Amino acid sequence: MATDDVFVRQAEGQDTPYLISAPGVLRQMGGDETLVVMWIDEGFRTAAIGDADGRWAAILNRNRKAARDRITAATEILDFNGWDVAKLRKVEG
Repeated sequence: MATDDVFVRQAEGQDTPYLISAPGVLRQMGGDETLVVMWIDEGFRTAAIGDADGRWAAILNRNRKAARDRITAATEILDFNGWDVAKLRKVEG
């Protein structure tokens, strides 16, 4: 969710606001957390993001039905960069 250049991560019942601090880097407003865009496909349809300390990651897709090859690529990037991809769960909203 984004409002007036503030991006909100909704996870585990909490809303955490972030601001873009550099290309592909979001810093928590009033906190220490940093989210990093690890990968995005050339069509800007699928992205792999995670927090800088490796505790949280997500694969975001513009459409409900993502292409399997893009999901696989995003998962491999997260795994390569140290995130525990076994914790990824499919969520539809």
